[in-house]
Amino acid sequence: ALSWSGLPERDRLLLDVVMMGCITESLNASLLNVIYAHAKKGEAAELLHKILKDEVKHGQIGWAHLNHECQQRDCRFVADYLVEMIEVSVNDALFLPALEPLDESSYAFGVMPHRDRLTQFTRTLETVICPGFDHFGIDSSSLRAWGESKVAAG
Repeated sequence: ALSWSGLPERDRLLLDVVMMGCITESLNASLLNVIYAHAKKGEAAELLHKILKDEVKHGQIGWAHLNHECQQRDCRFVADYLVEMIEVSVNDALFLPALEPLDESSYAFGVMPHRDRLTQFTRTLETVICPGFDHFGIDSSSLRAWGESKVAAG
């Protein structure tokens, strides 16, 4: 169970939307965007584009909801849950050495090579997610530190 299960309903809703929209969907959109950029023309590229558009919309919904809530009340408490949110959202295998690493050719099948996934994850965390929270006055330093420690340990 998530640590915020005992909070008031409005706070739980905000944290759920932030975890799914601002974190998970922002990461998914970023990763899919890179895969789409490597896709060849054709049906696979069209499908990737449709999925990418959905992921972007879902991320936008999360950030829009956070924006709305921040205009209504103090949302700095969200910072206390950022690390838990990302730990729920991200598979630990991302930070482990790949047993059977994929090479560049895996993009043809819509799969990002492991080495590119970690780089893209880190870039998205540093340039999209953390600055997004900082913009709304939500301290993302714990999230940045978590990301740095995971990358250093991996």
